[in-house]
Amino acid sequence: MDADLYSQAIEYEQLTQAVYQAIWKTKDIGNITVTRNGRFKGRSGVEHQIDVFWKYEKDEQIQTIIIECKNYSSNLTLEKVRNFFGVLKDLENTPEVGSVRGLLVTKVGYQSGTADFAKFYGIGLKLLRKPIEADWKERIKNLHFEIVAKSLVSTPEHPIELKLFLRASTKEQAARLQATEAEGKLKIPLGPNLKFLDLNGEECTDEIGWWLPQALNCLDKEEGVLYEEAIKMGDLYIRLDLGGPEPELVEVIGLVAKYYVETIAFSETIIHGQEIVEAILKDHFTDDVEFVKYRNDETLFHNPG
Repeated sequence: MDADLYSQAIEYEQLTQAVYQAIWKTKDIGNITVTRNGRFKGRSGVEHQIDVFWKYEKDEQIQTIIIECKNYSSNLTLEKVRNFFGVLKDLENTPEVGSVRGLLVTKVGYQSGTADFAKFYGIGLKLLRKPIEADWKERIKNLHFEIVAKSLVSTPEHPIELKLFLRASTKEQAARLQATEAEGKLKIPLGPNLKFLDLNGEECTDEIGWWLPQALNCLDKEEGVLYEEAIKMGDLYIRLDLGGPEPELVEVIGLVAKYYVETIAFSETIIHGQEIVEAILKDHFTDDVEFVKYRNDETLFHNPG
């Protein structure tokens, strides 16, 4: 094997190790070690080099799963599977290995007869490779985001006009409201810093400059159009001077807003699946697919079902 092929084979073994390490992190089995390039002596006395393996204890017995990695550009032959089967039989029930299961991992596929032989003897067959177009069938490949931020326009040419509807709590307060309005002394503080109050006189909303755009849902509005919209309210109050010694709490039951909107920010993001997914792990017998990706130097996998 030349240097390039050897390097690629090592990288393939390392990827396989990382993938199965990530998978076993999700399993509820203790004492798991996933290791690469191990050596075990079989019952024949022959020592076998193992690409990737993991060992764990179950019912106080050692269990070992042995993975043979074949970084081939063509289908794996029956001969290779038979050779691997011989290694498994030689290692089975040795003190160091215990109960053994085998798993073959390759990039392309398996020749005719290979799958039947492997299935009969309980050897798992997997494909581990970069995704191709067919792998995305009936799955979302690309995500296209368009993020738009809109807000109310507040300029001399297009001011926001608000009209509040008030409800007095008593007949006496209603009379004071009418009298104050008739005298032209009713001053409603409609600046951008206004906050509505609860029945105890405590602030209970954001400033109206923030509260109003959310209440009006600007995102579905077009620019250059004058909108008029009513908002039902209740259990919200403001303080008004009605001629008494102290300002009074008066309930706001609704408002009508006349306004324009403007787009203040727009961004477009396209996430391509092939740039996120490093590889796929596909079971040859069930066609189950797991997508392998990297995040912060950590290998993750996701089974889309």
